[in-house]
Amino acid sequence: MGGGQSLTIGLTHLEQFAWVGGMSASVAKREFVLGGVINGPKVANRQLKLLWFACGKSDGLMRPNEEMDKALTEHGVRHTFVPMEGGHEWNVWRRGLEEFLPLVFTDRKKILPARATSQPGISRSSGAEDYFL
Repeated sequence: MGGGQSLTIGLTHLEQFAWVGGMSASVAKREFVLGGVINGPKVANRQLKLLWFACGKSDGLMRPNEEMDKALTEHGVRHTFVPMEGGHEWNVWRRGLEEFLPLVFTDRKKILPARATSQPGISRSSGAEDYFL
């Protein structure tokens, strides 16, 4: 427990949270949680400094994470989705924390993406250098 709650609370309270992240997250009531950011992507992109989530490629929650990535991308919501090797396990979360925590509260103007492969979101498979902020 934790990743889904982080995304749910963060994305439904953008007036209080600008850096939102989750690992191996399962978001219940996805339409409710994503509704605000999908229906108002310009506002969401202004308020969010970082929307970041990761999931192990063999995790049973990979498909919902891929679907969330697709929905956010289709609606123009800036985000980073990080598929990682592994399952629903500590090693994935440890690597995720190593990548996510240095980005928290970082001024996005000071971070330059090494390879922005798609906008407004970016999906990638490894390395901490590919962030779109």
